[in-house]
Parts: sequence; structure tokens; C-alpha cells
Amino acid sequence: MRGLTRPLIRLQGGYAGNPIKILKQLDRHQWLMFIVGWLGWMWDAFDFFTVSLTVTEIAKDFGVKNSDVSWVSPLPSSLALPPVQHRCLTMCRD
Repeated sequence: MRGLTRPLIRLQGGYAGNPIKILKQLDRHQWLMFIVGWLGWMWDAFDFFTVSLTVTEIAKDFGVKNSDVSWVSPLPSSLALPPVQHRCLTMCRD
């Protein structure tokens, strides 16, 4: 039965191995780098949604209008700025 077979991921050198076996091969430094990256990603997501949900309270605290606090809509800016950041960092690197 073709539908019951396990799908395999094709790579250049063959098939991807068992992810559990691959994760067991990581050393301590690699695990720490993975955890730090994951925590940074989680904190960024938390910050993004916290600010998005509390625009009214932030505006009240600073005594300004909501439009002054959210001068750039969070969603388009989060989708549009990574290419700009990438270009700037690439220029700095070169």
C-alpha cells in the first residue's frame, strides 16, 4: 500500500536520517546555541504580541494618541523590515 509508507526527505547525499539520532549527536555547545536561539525567538514573539495588544495602555501612559504609538502597523513592519536589516548587515559585513 503506497499511502501507508513513511515519507522520506531527499537530500543531496541521500535521505535524511532519524531526527532523534541526529539530535543525539549534538554536543553541549550546539545544544546551548539552539536553546539561546529558541529563547531569543520566543522573547521576540512575546514582545511583539505584548506591544501589539497593549497599544492603548502605552498611549495612555505617555499621554499621546494610539496612532502616535503605533505609527507603523506591527504586522507590515515585521514582514517588511527583515530584508532591509539583511541588506544593511550585508553591507556592514562587506
